[in-house]
Amino acid sequence: MGTTFFKYFLFAAIFSAASLPHIAEAREITGITVDPSTAKIASPDGVSARITIYADADAPTFCGLRIDYGNGIAAQDIKIDNSEGLFPRVVVKQFTQPGTYTIRVQGKKVTTHLPCPGKATAVLVVERADPVTPPKPVASETPPKSVSP
Repeated sequence: MGTTFFKYFLFAAIFSAASLPHIAEAREITGITVDPSTAKIASPDGVSARITIYADADAPTFCGLRIDYGNGIAAQDIKIDNSEGLFPRVVVKQFTQPGTYTIRVQGKKVTTHLPCPGKATAVLVVERADPVTPPKPVASETPPKSVSP
């Protein structure tokens, strides 16, 4: 009797899970925005870019991801959870050199956090600011009056 009950129980559990399609749906990273998407370097500090990572409404609340800023410098690993922060996730990054940066985000295992599903890309264009040219003095049409003592 025990074996028959176990087989029935196992069949019922598998059938129930298969009949719930929402369990198999992908809940993943859906996009990334960069604000501003085009910026000019006006100071030695460069420009700040606000990067926002979006995910489905019921995306995982305990996962890891990696942001590659496209600048040849080490990527940043981020945990998504209740203490570190959930989606949408905002990161502010400084860019000090002109160029076109393709910013990529994708799931990655970070310590105990399994990879967040999905990936996304965005582009940031950083330009050198035009040099400031001092205004030229305006030539007067009449010579200055001389003052007599």
